[in-house]
Amino acid sequence: MKVCFVLPYAYPLLDPGARGRFGGAEFRAVTFGRALARLPGFDVAFAVGDQGQPHRQRIDDIEVYSVRDDPSWDDRLLERLRGSFHSESRFPWFTIERWRPGLAWEVPAALACLTVRAIRRQVQRRRFDDPARRRVLEEIGADVYASFGAHHVTAEVVAFCRRRGRRSVLFISSDYDLLDEYQPGSRFRNIYDELGHVCHYGLAHADLIVAQTARQQALLRDRFGRSSTLIRNPIDLTQTVPRPHRRPGEGFALWIGKADDYKRPELCIELALRCPEVPFTMIINRAAPNVFETVLTQAPTNVEVVEQVPLAQITDYYRRAAVLVNTSAYEGVPNAFLQAGLCGLPVVSLVADPDGMLSVGRCGFCAGGDLGELAAEVRRIWENGNEEYSQNIGNYVERHHDLAGRTAELARALSLLADR
Repeated sequence: MKVCFVLPYAYPLLDPGARGRFGGAEFRAVTFGRALARLPGFDVAFAVGDQGQPHRQRIDDIEVYSVRDDPSWDDRLLERLRGSFHSESRFPWFTIERWRPGLAWEVPAALACLTVRAIRRQVQRRRFDDPARRRVLEEIGADVYASFGAHHVTAEVVAFCRRRGRRSVLFISSDYDLLDEYQPGSRFRNIYDELGHVCHYGLAHADLIVAQTARQQALLRDRFGRSSTLIRNPIDLTQTVPRPHRRPGEGFALWIGKADDYKRPELCIELALRCPEVPFTMIINRAAPNVFETVLTQAPTNVEVVEQVPLAQITDYYRRAAVLVNTSAYEGVPNAFLQAGLCGLPVVSLVADPDGMLSVGRCGFCAGGDLGELAAEVRRIWENGNEEYSQNIGNYVERHHDLAGRTAELARALSLLADR
């Protein structure tokens, strides 16, 4: 069976020499993809964004294809006119940068190009059809295509599979993929500027939906009338790294995530202000520049901001930390929680508690939205440690998230899907 994972930002995880931002969805996909590729009967491909790499290459056991936009005639003409015009999102759709004699024909030409482009994009959006991505998916010729999260890429993948008679899989990335606003015809826009009806399309029409938690399964049933398969996020337990012995008052509170309104790093800044005696390290990707700049300008002296850390070096931060902090508004099962489990690092969270991992499993502490309670727990763990949390989170991750077991579950689900 040939399986294709479609993730625009996955390439830096496939090629260690490449740079670029990625998140938990990409890490989950590549972890599953590499494990599946080692199983007999599975051929794995990835369709990723273009970072200047070859269009097609083999990395380990995986075929990697880059999605490149081939400029149309109107794109090429607009490029020639770029010195005279600057396109705008509102009427009259462009501004003139400088005047010269050729504008007599260039103005009508630019208007024609912009009109053609607008019409073409409207048709593509209604059909969930990106020509560049479609061409690559056709070239790959997989039996099953998988996408992660509810957004326009997933809608395109699902629509492609419906037109070509292939099978589609939607992996839920977080509870934010399951907002009640994602309904047919919805013009609601989420914080990533994705339209509600676009998000709904993938949720409504994917052949198989893979949930991370029982809560996500319930949301899928209640809000979208969809059943799903529960396959928890995988982690390679052979990477387990013991933490060094830490005396009270050593280490730091670790926050990892994107600078956006979803991960809410500004709340970690507020937390640090409430815990002036505790050192904080924030590893933060510059997703939303305004949020990133807010963090930089408001960070107190007990906060170290690190913009990016190579994947090979990230484990060292978990080993040296005293506690992992999460301030997200929504989560699924954060990869950071699983990485913390490999190192026996306690987790404290403002609201996220996937299937009671922290509160019931006693792997850490969930503050129920109370920043004051969160600050008190950060101070307690930094000052005194918590061996119960450290032991429990390691055991929990081993019991529920082992890569071999989760890959076997995925292989069974894909085989059943292909046999339908």
